[in-house]
Amino acid sequence: MLFFTAITTLALLLNPSAAAPAPEPAAVIQASEPVNATSGISVRATEPVAVVFTSWSSSRQCSGSSAGYTNADGTCYSLPGQSLRVDRITNTCRTFVYGNRDCTGTEMQVYPGNCYDARDFYTLKTFCH
Repeated sequence: MLFFTAITTLALLLNPSAAAPAPEPAAVIQASEPVNATSGISVRATEPVAVVFTSWSSSRQCSGSSAGYTNADGTCYSLPGQSLRVDRITNTCRTFVYGNRDCTGTEMQVYPGNCYDARDFYTLKTFCH
């Protein structure tokens, strides 16, 4: 057994690429709570225009009179209507809507080009890296 261990160690020293690859993490942990604005901790947006979306206040089908919005990442924003369509998300970003008014609760990721019924969602937050 000692001979096998010595041979294996020597082989790995001579050819480090022969080692088994590191295992993938079981899960990626997302931030679950927004930074409290009164805590003294400041968060700098990495993308000033992280998401562009359109909101409809009187329709669940993304039709009729609308308003457009442009938001930076890292901040929790109120959703102003009953439906929304994400027009654009910056490449390194992901956008979520939340069931509570502080970007907590039920979470759903949203994607460009889709119309979403936002009656059960009150806030939106984008994460970029």
